[in-house]
Amino acid sequence: MSTTKYPNEISLNFESGGREAIERLVSAYGFTTRQALADHLKVSKSTLANRYLRDTFPSDWIIQCAIETGATLTWLATGHGQVFESEESEVLKISKVKLIDNQIFDAGHLFIDKTLLSHFNDLLAIEDEYCTNIAHINKSNIEDGRWLVQYQNNFKLKQIFLLPGGNLRVTDDDLTFDCKKEDIKLVAKIFSQYRTV
Repeated sequence: MSTTKYPNEISLNFESGGREAIERLVSAYGFTTRQALADHLKVSKSTLANRYLRDTFPSDWIIQCAIETGATLTWLATGHGQVFESEESEVLKISKVKLIDNQIFDAGHLFIDKTLLSHFNDLLAIEDEYCTNIAHINKSNIEDGRWLVQYQNNFKLKQIFLLPGGNLRVTDDDLTFDCKKEDIKLVAKIFSQYRTV
């Protein structure tokens, strides 16, 4: 008979604790609703609701969350300890919006490894149907590139070119037009894209 003690005397009960664990998952991802969590995990709302109501422990989702966010398994599984290993975490938390039908909606946060980025200040993650874009907000100078723009009460991702005389050429796959700087609002300049495979 072994008398070996494990380094931390944490015991898990996989028969319950699902509700609290799901709430921790929502928090770790930076979402504000369980529906956002279901969408991210690509499970139906009823699947998540079933686990929540039956208090079923979501071990598979906890592992996925730990890998994607850098949150500790101990905290995700038990609620004990720190969310991240250290205060000097290599994980960066960025506000995220979702672009749907030319409008932007709060989508919680994106957690990303700092080594993937060259800048850490004034960032916004913009999720569309194809990918997640990382952008600088509060950018003072206009330069050629892909931008989140606002005009006629719509938000769109457009390619912007600075023309002689200070005018702009605004283009995407469907439309190209020239305008004055004052005619559109340049919200954020995209500098990186990540696609889900």
